[in-house]
Amino acid sequence: MSIFASSALFLGVGPSVYGGASLAAGVIEGADFLPGDAALLPDAFAGVDEGLRAELKDLVRGWRAATGTDREEIQREFAARIRAVPQDPWREAVAKISLHRLGEIPSRRYSRFLDESLERLIDHLEQGVSDRGLIVSPLGLRDLTEAFLERLLRRPHSGPVQQALVEKETVLIVQGKENFKRWQGRLSRLTGETIQDKEQAIFERDGIKIRLASIHELSRMEGPDLRGALARAGVVILDKEHHVRPIEDDPEDKDRSRFIRVLVEGGFLSPDFQIQKVEGQFLLGLTESVAEGAAGIYGGAKGLIFSEDLPSLLKQGLVIKPETRVYLPKPLATDKPVHEAWGELGLVERVEHLEETIVQLDRELSREEKIPRMAVYAGSREEAMALAARLQAEGRYRDRAALVISGDPEIEARRDLDWRDFVLGVRPIVIHVEALVEGVDEFQSDPLAAVIFAGVERAGGLRYALQSVGAHLGAQSAPLFVDLAGMFFRHPGLTAFDPSVYILEAGEIKRGSPLKSARPAGPRGGREVLKDTDVLTIDLFGEAAGENLGRYLRQLSPVPNAGAIAFGLGYSQELSEDLLAGRFVPNARLTVERLAEALGLDSRESGFLLHAWALDRLRYYETRHPMPQHLPDNEQALLKAARYMVIRRYGGMLGAVSGIKTETLRRYLEEGVSPENPGVRRNFFKALGNLVGKKYVERHLGRRILGDYFRPGRLDALDQTAPADLETLFDLVAGEKGQRPSEIIWQTRVQADGSLSNPSPLAVGEENQSRDYAKLRIGDLGGGRYAVTKARGTGAKNVVEGLRRAEGLKEVLTIRSDGWIGLRALRKDDLFTMETGDIEAMFQAVAKEKGQRPSEIIWQTLVQADGSLSNPSSLAVGEENQSTNYAKIQISDLGGGRYAVTKARGTRARNVVEGLRRSEGLKEVLTIRSDGWIGLRALHKDDLSTMETGDIEAMFQAAAEEKGQRPSEIIWQTLVQADGSLVNPSPLAVGEENKGYGYAKLRISDLGGGRYAVTKARGTGAKNVVEGLRRAEGLKEVLTIRADGWIGLRALRTDDLSTMEPSDIEAMFQTVAEEKGQRPSEIIWQMQVHADGSLVNPSPLAVGEKNQARNYAKLRISDLGGGRYAVTKAWGTGATKILAALKSSPLAQGPEAVLRIQ
Repeated sequence: MSIFASSALFLGVGPSVYGGASLAAGVIEGADFLPGDAALLPDAFAGVDEGLRAELKDLVRGWRAATGTDREEIQREFAARIRAVPQDPWREAVAKISLHRLGEIPSRRYSRFLDESLERLIDHLEQGVSDRGLIVSPLGLRDLTEAFLERLLRRPHSGPVQQALVEKETVLIVQGKENFKRWQGRLSRLTGETIQDKEQAIFERDGIKIRLASIHELSRMEGPDLRGALARAGVVILDKEHHVRPIEDDPEDKDRSRFIRVLVEGGFLSPDFQIQKVEGQFLLGLTESVAEGAAGIYGGAKGLIFSEDLPSLLKQGLVIKPETRVYLPKPLATDKPVHEAWGELGLVERVEHLEETIVQLDRELSREEKIPRMAVYAGSREEAMALAARLQAEGRYRDRAALVISGDPEIEARRDLDWRDFVLGVRPIVIHVEALVEGVDEFQSDPLAAVIFAGVERAGGLRYALQSVGAHLGAQSAPLFVDLAGMFFRHPGLTAFDPSVYILEAGEIKRGSPLKSARPAGPRGGREVLKDTDVLTIDLFGEAAGENLGRYLRQLSPVPNAGAIAFGLGYSQELSEDLLAGRFVPNARLTVERLAEALGLDSRESGFLLHAWALDRLRYYETRHPMPQHLPDNEQALLKAARYMVIRRYGGMLGAVSGIKTETLRRYLEEGVSPENPGVRRNFFKALGNLVGKKYVERHLGRRILGDYFRPGRLDALDQTAPADLETLFDLVAGEKGQRPSEIIWQTRVQADGSLSNPSPLAVGEENQSRDYAKLRIGDLGGGRYAVTKARGTGAKNVVEGLRRAEGLKEVLTIRSDGWIGLRALRKDDLFTMETGDIEAMFQAVAKEKGQRPSEIIWQTLVQADGSLSNPSSLAVGEENQSTNYAKIQISDLGGGRYAVTKARGTRARNVVEGLRRSEGLKEVLTIRSDGWIGLRALHKDDLSTMETGDIEAMFQAAAEEKGQRPSEIIWQTLVQADGSLVNPSPLAVGEENKGYGYAKLRISDLGGGRYAVTKARGTGAKNVVEGLRRAEGLKEVLTIRADGWIGLRALRTDDLSTMEPSDIEAMFQTVAEEKGQRPSEIIWQMQVHADGSLVNPSPLAVGEKNQARNYAKLRISDLGGGRYAVTKAWGTGATKILAALKSSPLAQGPEAVLRIQ
């Protein structure tokens, strides 16, 4: 928005109507740079229902999003609500806004123009006067074409046009690759077809064909072919995009030339419209030659061309009227015409002034610190290159200007890249010499904010001037035109823009009169303008200097008489007329009060008058002191309010503002710089709160700035802390950061006398790192509960003790022992109070460092002789210190919030483990097995009674990791000492065990499904190991251990035969099969039976290999198949006892017995 427009806008469509309306708009739109209704006008809105204001605001929002008739309904509802408001001045002000601003904006009229144009086209074709038509329009062609095609495709065969077009094609001719792609996308959406041809495509739906063709493809056709192609078309649509320069006639190819002229010139705006009658139909052409060319192409057929000229479009309001300015440097403020004065400047002077103009436009038009989009038409290549070099040297504009010119190989190589950067918004400034290439009017989401014309020679051409202006106009965009070359002065056809002259001098702009001559206007009354040192306390003269004040005076009823103003204020008649016309603003607030008294205004009207005066003064002040861009939005809003209130309440007299030094206030108002010293800064903003309102300051800067929060002055005051105080601390940080933190730092300096200096809540990471400050980290646990999780710095212990004494915090604030919160070294006794969250924090720390959560960690510390734990650290497995001086605890995450200590080693690791065992907070979540299992001492045979399923599974896993695959059997081997300790217990693959008898070796099989079996045990101490496993409660359901005879701990006995299983018999057959190479159908089971019942050397043999001695018992066993067997013969000493034992075995019982004894 221009700095010469009003400070308050309604719906973004223009300046405010007058003072009262500005206020009403501010209420509806929430223009919060004002300090508040009450501070602004104590009684202006008394009694206005807040609910009504909210409803009006919702209506405005709905109107913005609505289209068509919905907008009209919302507008009527808005006006009806306003009329129901009892306060007449307020109602009338807003009613005028609603009627004049909501109802008549260009987008509505543009939509109506498109609707009327479509109906006009359809009506012409449906009247039957022609079965062919040519559409050419410089405004809204794409929208119109889409509406026309959609009408054809969505309502097929419903009229003569649709019927005719089933047999004839509609040809859409486009220029440019990007435009061709865009139309492909549009037509694909309309018809549901996707075609990727680069120059031509046919889209069809319900019998209607639309041919999309590139102008390049058609221009290569011979005259007869071109004429025939057009003759087959029902409707020809020319989409030119306004970007191609006219092409002169080619005497060698008249047909092609005429066709090109229609396509090219048909897209340009020109004031030279003529109407030609051809075959009884009107052709609205751009020139006579164009109309004749169109008639020649159609060969006498009836056709239609319709378009509008630029002045008529502006007059109808179909194009937004842009603001146009002529910026002149002080040396050009002469009697010479603008273009002559500019042309006489040297290259360096022109480039310097171009740069000044860009900087000024940047200040005036930028939003949210973004450089506004600008196009610069330089006078020459040298001028364009020099300007680009100067901008490149400026920090704000470095790499932000695109240089799009030709002729220099190095620059031309980057031209396309620069243009792409401009199109994408990476470079917001584009510098040209020729007319801008295609793409400018495609930026509707971010249109050009300004166009600067500096090419004197080219600006002299009317066609160039109109083309340059028209290319940047759209139904929704109106860039600011800055004319340095006198283009608008030299061409009367452009006077519809009503440009005004601005003189640029020393970073300021003064406005003159509308550009009706080449001489720029100067200050009125012979006064020097803008020369006083204090810009807040000078009279202002100039066109629109008092725009708001003059407008408000003129809307009063009756309008004040200049003579009455002169009489009341002692002014001259001329000065009073200037005041009424908005060309003069007095500097003194007292003058405005006297004016209100002279005019007989009531308190409400006087308030409006003061507001309008203050807005004019503020607007001028900000031309001299633009809003500092380094300030965030909230601080800019507060600064604007302070500027406004200093003007409104004190007339700009800084010394009259109490509580702030004049120079401090001056620096703040001009530069936005406030005192840095915390105490002085707090007092400064307290005084500012008295000026603009305390709540307004708090809303924009937070309560902290005024010191209005929990601030105990002494240590002994901490025992009065309440839960609400802690909540306030979190709210303060949330207000500053925009979201509520889970943790904060409360920081203060504890003095020797117990006083606390500058206690403050801070976001984590913002605290002072000096040890002189006491810093408490406080976490929000939710549900109104908090915890001190860390305390450090001088005096932190005293602060913590004070909070521990606070009765009001006992139920809501958790403070653990000093070791946990860092006030002293952690001790082994602190481990008794360890909680689940402490272990989880260890895992989280490793996860944060490694990027993923581990399943196991090492908790490592040095345990001192006094029991303190030095440098406790959580580490990934493998990163621990290998020295035995460190206690290292390996902890596994079992899932579901449960953990286990799986290994402990190092000096005093036992002390750490014992501390963890005694912790009540860990009893339900942390498993710690006996010291033998976790490695604090050698494993003992008694430890075997606590063995678990996971221990056996771990043996198989260890063997699998070594061999690369999981075995079905392993050997668990150990040395069993006399004291019962188990030395070096190891899981091994079968065959890798030590063959010496001094080792106990157990063969364990994996039965699947989490079940296992001891199938063999041998060696010294093996019996003790087996007995230990038999007593293990954790293995009863998963580990099978048969009688000692079966697993080899003693000789097999006849009693053991009663527990024989089918697998034992099958094993005999497998043994013989492995020896002989094939499975036999019968075997001999042979052994010696001693008097004590022991069976010596039981062996399965092939038939015929039996010992012939009588002192051996021999049983012949046959394989019956299906897992069933039979003893078919038994002989030798003791054979009878064996048969008797087998008959009592479950194997031989019942009709389905596995073993039959014959």
